[in-house]
Amino acid sequence: MKPASESSEKQASNSCGTCRQQRVRCDRLLPSCRRCSTMRRKCQGYKRSKPLRWTNSLAIRGKLKGQSTFDQKKPLTETAPATGNALGHEGHVISRPLIEPDLQDLSWECRKYIRYFDLELSNECVVYNMRSTNPFLALMPLIPTSEALKHIMISMSAFHFSHRRTLHGADDSAASYCSNSGDLSPLRHNELQRDQIDCHQPLYMALLHKQKALECLKQEIKASSGLYENGLAAAAVLFICIDVVESGGMGWRYHLQGAKELVERGRLSHAALNDESLRWMQYFETACTTIDIMSSTLAKVKSPSSISETLDFSFLEILQKSEDKTWVGCPAELLYLLSTIHSFLSAPSISNEKVEEINTIQCMLQHFSPSTWAAKSSRIEHSISRFHLASAYKAAVEIYTSHVLGNLAGSYYLSASYIADLVDSAVMHMVAIPPDDFHIKSLVWPAFIIGAETNSCDQRDSLRDIFKQIWKASCCRNAKSAGEMLEILWSRSPEDCARMTWLEYMYEEREGWLFV
Repeated sequence: MKPASESSEKQASNSCGTCRQQRVRCDRLLPSCRRCSTMRRKCQGYKRSKPLRWTNSLAIRGKLKGQSTFDQKKPLTETAPATGNALGHEGHVISRPLIEPDLQDLSWECRKYIRYFDLELSNECVVYNMRSTNPFLALMPLIPTSEALKHIMISMSAFHFSHRRTLHGADDSAASYCSNSGDLSPLRHNELQRDQIDCHQPLYMALLHKQKALECLKQEIKASSGLYENGLAAAAVLFICIDVVESGGMGWRYHLQGAKELVERGRLSHAALNDESLRWMQYFETACTTIDIMSSTLAKVKSPSSISETLDFSFLEILQKSEDKTWVGCPAELLYLLSTIHSFLSAPSISNEKVEEINTIQCMLQHFSPSTWAAKSSRIEHSISRFHLASAYKAAVEIYTSHVLGNLAGSYYLSASYIADLVDSAVMHMVAIPPDDFHIKSLVWPAFIIGAETNSCDQRDSLRDIFKQIWKASCCRNAKSAGEMLEILWSRSPEDCARMTWLEYMYEEREGWLFV
């Protein structure tokens, strides 16, 4: 029988952490065990707060430690397939990290592409890659909530990687371009073997998982019962992004419309959303609006719902807040003006009030300062490139405005001679951005607008080089499609050019290119 003094003392339900580590018997007394006090050790307490780790192993010690099956000869590492690519190199043993339980049923090949999205592609999807604010990195925790999101990530990564391998086969310099931070990312440290390049496997994976993503998206939309879900909206937005990576054309219109409808669900159920869902909904809404504005410049649409028909400065503030979180790179002020300018295309006639608004738009556009916008960056080393980028965008917006609105009566601004000088200046600004500068990825839209306007053979050669550099830097097929479309515009006969402008020709094409 225990003494009365000992039996009256309170005891914990389990041994303390110190005794468990020492593998000795614990008396479980509170607040600390007597053995730790006697041995003058710090008692770690009785709470088991250490989180569980997913090790994909049968045991944490003993003969089966590190084994994922009962075959003791199989180690906890996998040798990547001998494809000689950046995701796995022949002869290299890649240490297998802890596997997210929701990804454990995926093949090693699929997990490679998820990892590629996390380490590589997420950096390419924004102009300024800051891990704390990169929304594409924040998509990773949403994977368990949507099968469609999982498959579209794999497909998008496979398309991007397929393009990268194609570029490596054509030019080794494509392997050396820097990431947004200026350093080579972990996957780029490995050299690619030219004689082992085979683009068919990544392309097969891209098409296969794109089809799976479409099927899952259809099922998840039905199962959502009209409610807003973060993972579902994220998958719809990535479907737009995959069209940029894949070609720049095809089905982005339908995906954009679907994404806007899913975001609208969130707006209708605004009060029921938690803080995280509200932030995601606001980001998806801004992303769809940005794409809607840029895409509408080259694709004539009847009633773009997210485009402002009047000057609304609260809308400008929204665009400014999300300026660094998109891959477009267009200054928010110019993007805001574009949204209003495009609304005049669908107007049957221009009233006196609209004439006054046109005057305001052209005044704001004329007084936009690229140097002031460039100086807003917190990193001084980006100022020069930002100045060249903003100058190119301003010139492109002015050219687009001259086609939609024309110049004011009796004014030199936006006249034919003014636009000709503008093109010369804009080409020099774009050429001034080095090929290894990540800002060059944001030149797709302004380079296309300026290229469509130029008639000089030398300037056209410069534009060809610029699009080659964008294609190598971004590995997004829409840059190559933009260069090919320019060649078509440049080959038009003088009679055809006199009959319709290049912008009217783009509207007649009805292809609806997404050059961003």
